[in-house]
Formats: sequence, C-alpha cells, structure tokens
Amino acid sequence: MTAGEPKIEGETQTRERTTVIVARHGERLDYSMREAGGNWIPTTTTPWDPPLTEQGHKQGKFLGELVSKVLHERGLAEVSAVYSSPFTRCRQTAVAAVNGLSAPKSPLAVRREHGLAESLNESWYRSWCIPGTNGTWGFRPKNADGSTADFDVASIHPRAKSPVQSILQEFDNDQSVSGMDSDYSSEHKIEHKYMWGVFESRQDQRTRMRDVMERLAKKHAGETIMLLSHGGPVTHLYEELTGNHWSVHGESSYACYSLYEQKEDGWVPLLVNQNTSSSGKIKYV
Repeated sequence: MTAGEPKIEGETQTRERTTVIVARHGERLDYSMREAGGNWIPTTTTPWDPPLTEQGHKQGKFLGELVSKVLHERGLAEVSAVYSSPFTRCRQTAVAAVNGLSAPKSPLAVRREHGLAESLNESWYRSWCIPGTNGTWGFRPKNADGSTADFDVASIHPRAKSPVQSILQEFDNDQSVSGMDSDYSSEHKIEHKYMWGVFESRQDQRTRMRDVMERLAKKHAGETIMLLSHGGPVTHLYEELTGNHWSVHGESSYACYSLYEQKEDGWVPLLVNQNTSSSGKIKYV
C-alpha cells in the first residue's frame, strides 16, 4: 500500500508486525549413538559439538516447511532472516529449515549468533569434558556399585579449562556447513569468561537470550525472523518473556518451535513449543 492509499477493510499489514520464531535444533548424533548403546565422544576431537543425524536434517527441513505454512495461515510475513547458535547442530538445522521455507526472492544465508549458544552451565561441561562421559547432560561417573564416583579435575578435557570464547571463535571460522553468511558479525558477544568452575547461571542465560532476541527484532522491525538455538535456552527464553514457569512451555523436543509477536508492552506467544513430529500436540495461545 502506497502513501495516501486508503486501507482496505480487513487488510493485514504484515510489514507492521514483528514476529520471531524460536526453534530447537534437530536430532543430535551423540544422543542417537548413546541410545543405540554406543558413545560418540571418544570418536571426535570436538566433543562439545555433536552434529545432526540424517533424521535431524530431515527434521530441519520439515521445520521450515511447517513454519511457512503456519505464517501463511496467520497472515504473517514470510521469514526474512535466519540466525543460529554457532554450534554445528544448530547451523545444520537452520540451513535445512531455509531449504524448507517457501522460496524467498533470494536464498537466505544463515547468520551465526553467539547469543543463541548452548547453556554454558555445569551440566553442559559435564556432558563432554569429564573422562568417560557419553554426552549425557550433567554426566556423573559411577562406581561399580552405582554410586557417584569422584574424578580428578586435572583429568578433564583441556578445552574446558580455557574461556569458552576460544570455542566460539573457532565456530566463526568454521566452513563445514554451507549456506552461512560469512560476513555477519554476531550482534551479542558473550563477554564473561566461562570455563570449568565458572559457569553461566540460569538467569544470565535467560538475560542473554532475551537480549539477542530484542536486538535482532529491532534490526528487523516489521519482519518475521527465525532463531535456532538449544533446548534449555529455548525453554528459558519462554520463562523470561512470559513470566511463566518452564513447565508451562514443557520440554523442548527436536526441531520444536514457538512463535512470538512483539507488542508495545512486551512479547506475546502466539504458538508455544510446537512439536514438528506428526504425533505432537499443538498448544495454541
């Protein structure tokens, strides 16, 4: 509609609505191998960064297809930009989702965003840096009798003893996932030097997720954008935006998503924790 043109009754001005899709990555390889009785951790030099399985790539593409369908049904603008946690599984999911979106005028290049990174808490470090871990969140070694075993902190993975920025910076130079925007510089910088013994708090994680979401929403006012992150951050962002307990959102399944709209007084969830599997129950808000 051009300047001075009368508004048609019932017309949806999608450009004036700022909406954000927040999604979790697809199925991760380490969990898949663990469930099959294997252990991915000893097979890699980067145990903090498991990739997707083949099923995870399919889930990402279906996520994009479903998001386009939902946006069309609600009269919302198509996705104009996609941002991802720098971790490989999220970048892979984001690229797959772009391939599933309704064809844009030009291909969308996924942008690495540090603020969308995994929870940098003790449970994350335990999942990859303690000897004997199989990727389990909050891993604790066991004695033969099933009791929790002690471990020598000196024996943890050496990368856990250095600030997490060294890992994040490596992601910026990683070219293993095609379809990324190599010129983009992360809007949110994680300044705190997290490492083993210095962990990110739940509130700090909630705050950074809200910060990056609001920065990007301001950058894309009147548009629809997609953010790819991890189970914990996705769930805790819901807590931060709504004031509800995380259980109202529920556990985040692979490639689940929520849809938020920005209003003058804050964020309104339009869809919450949508399961992209055919058996998932939909929560309409």
